[in-house]
Amino acid sequence: MIAALCACQRHVHRGPVPPTHPRSGLVDPFIGTDDGDAPDPPPGDSGGAVFPGATVPFGMIQWSPDTGPTAEFGYHYRDDHIRGFTVTHLSGTGCPAMLDFPFLPATIAPTSSESVFDARQAATFRHADELATPGYYKVTLGSGVTVELTASQRAGAARFSFPAKTTPGLLIQASKTVTDRAAEVSRGELRVVSPTRLVASMTSKRFCGHASSYTIHLAVEFDQPIVSSSSWRGDAWTTSARDIRGPRSGLWLRFASQNVGATIAISYVSTANAIANLEASLGPSFDQRRAAAAELWKTALGTIEIEGSSESARRTFYTALYHVLLHPNIASDVNGEYMGFDGAVHRAVGYTHYQTFSGWDIYRSWVQLVTLLYPREADDILRSFVTSAQQCGGLPRWTLAHDETGVMIGDPGALIVANAYAFGARGFDARAALDLATKPSARCNRWVIRPFQSLSDRHGYVPNDPKIWGSAAITLEYAVADAALSQLARALGLPDRADALARRSERWKNLFDPSTGYIRPRNANGSWKTPFKPTHQRGFIEGNAAQYTFFVPHDPAGLATALGGAAIAIARLDALFLQLNAGLSLPHFYIGNEPQFATPFLYSRLGAPEKTQAVVHQILTRVFTDLPSGLPGNDDLGATSSWYVWAALGLYPDLPGQPDLALASPLFPTARVHLRDGSILTIEGPGTAPPFQRVELDGIAIDPSSIPLPRLLGGNHRLTFRQDPSLRKALLLRLLRHRELRAVERDLRGARLGTDPQRITDHRDAVDARA
Repeated sequence: MIAALCACQRHVHRGPVPPTHPRSGLVDPFIGTDDGDAPDPPPGDSGGAVFPGATVPFGMIQWSPDTGPTAEFGYHYRDDHIRGFTVTHLSGTGCPAMLDFPFLPATIAPTSSESVFDARQAATFRHADELATPGYYKVTLGSGVTVELTASQRAGAARFSFPAKTTPGLLIQASKTVTDRAAEVSRGELRVVSPTRLVASMTSKRFCGHASSYTIHLAVEFDQPIVSSSSWRGDAWTTSARDIRGPRSGLWLRFASQNVGATIAISYVSTANAIANLEASLGPSFDQRRAAAAELWKTALGTIEIEGSSESARRTFYTALYHVLLHPNIASDVNGEYMGFDGAVHRAVGYTHYQTFSGWDIYRSWVQLVTLLYPREADDILRSFVTSAQQCGGLPRWTLAHDETGVMIGDPGALIVANAYAFGARGFDARAALDLATKPSARCNRWVIRPFQSLSDRHGYVPNDPKIWGSAAITLEYAVADAALSQLARALGLPDRADALARRSERWKNLFDPSTGYIRPRNANGSWKTPFKPTHQRGFIEGNAAQYTFFVPHDPAGLATALGGAAIAIARLDALFLQLNAGLSLPHFYIGNEPQFATPFLYSRLGAPEKTQAVVHQILTRVFTDLPSGLPGNDDLGATSSWYVWAALGLYPDLPGQPDLALASPLFPTARVHLRDGSILTIEGPGTAPPFQRVELDGIAIDPSSIPLPRLLGGNHRLTFRQDPSLRKALLLRLLRHRELRAVERDLRGARLGTDPQRITDHRDAVDARA
């Protein structure tokens, strides 16, 4: 509590915000930069892990500070010094990634590699001297140097203002601010090629402990001539050097003026392309670039217009939408060239090529949101994704730059394309994507996309094995992906393939243990893994059995039947939602990680939409905040933020591969949403916490549980949520019945009712009679 209070105080006093567009002005890039409150998160998942620096929607550059001493990767709000301002970042990952080419101003000329380290350590700062808005970051360091950063689609700009009577200089490294094995650099090079220009290259070798490689090239143009330069590599220091090669290397550049401007550009193809990107961006002043970045954000954030509620709620909402738009990133240079997954240079003709896809995270709600709201970008993103898959041989799982990393499990690429198609994306070859997704033993370069599909075919599930990370979770992920692919195949007019995939999607049932009422890991001989508790994590990925039992979003009716009927399933959900961000070790809901994103909406699919409304409202208002600690877990390239945006609108895409939205309760009195076909959906709500609400579309009452997406397209529509006092009595009776049914759940766990359907029915009938 004390730490949270201190964080709040530091946050409030970080400095004035200049005038800007109303929606952009509500974005606070510091939200999610501190730890959250989940009691037992996965490693590296204690907070949002976002960055506060300068970027534009889906831009190639993310120029942002990296802090110490506690930050494992990027920026940590609790830190008090800056290691460097690096030009690339990932928003919300639990592993070190990117953080390429640190820049750091220093006012004392170093004379050795040790003094370089001392200069880095001396870059202290206070949050009171820090400011971040969309497309702009500013900080005054303890040395008195003021750093300002902004960005455009393929370039960035900096303004370094040094105090009088100090030595103005910059430390620039061909490495990362994180140098452990998780983000290893194998090659680095920097060269001063003219009095005002520097070029650099480096190769990164690892991500999240996996072998994953990309080479990045940098070009820098200063507005002041370089007076002198020195270099270091490891512990070796060389005076009057203008170039240096090797990992852990860098240059010290000294200038004559106290005000130094820099324009940077990068390329994943070549130094020549980085220079071309740079030269295409030269001309505008820093302030003009900053204004242009703000205008890009104004347009992007204007896709949703929110009115009413508190300023805090609006700030949380627009910051979430801002985080949704940080990735993936432009990969093609101004000449259209990009580095492909096959290691060859390709040219994007008629579209912009994108890279870096956090597949396991973004398939659940991010891809549907971007497809619905940003059609041009979504079509190019999906075309890039499928084109990359054609180059490497299979739909990727989790990519960093232009390489499959092998991180995480399942078949998220299949869900990305199926969900995007369901929500209207047509700018990619959907049939080719389906063929890639269903190709036996498909690989993306060295990684088999479904390495355990043959085991699943043999046993009907992926068997428990010490060598298999998350066998039960993999079985469920495969089932969800097959369900989505079945929907895609049916939409493409391939009923036989659709039916075969639908049958495979039922394999989750082979891991449901009726004697315990939980999904459980199962051995190859058919026996259950023992011992077993609902809180056991073995066999699951970033979750436990109690949480993963509800990870059957494609078959809510089948799950309810397995649990003993809808009423018992609802009672089980009630027990799950006794906590909202429980972490990994408790048998309760965990919004801080992706596997349970759809679970609150399961109530609606089981006939209890008022419970979805209530629990979603609680999550929105109790777990998410506008503080640095305001994200419940890693944002994972906008995945968690996309959940918030959907839920705050009172909608959620819970059915994989289907154009359908579960309904909840909108957080704001009015939201105008600009959809991909040009339609405007106006969502109206009472702006207060539920009770149960009546839902109307254009004045006509509809099912309060869900609505097909096509009903919201093809013209402007008004979706209205109304409080209905006449339904309160029914709600009270339903709540009484559910409270009684918790006894059924306890009886089931205690094996007093066993699994005899008649005994369960008799007990339920007795509860109904009392209600």
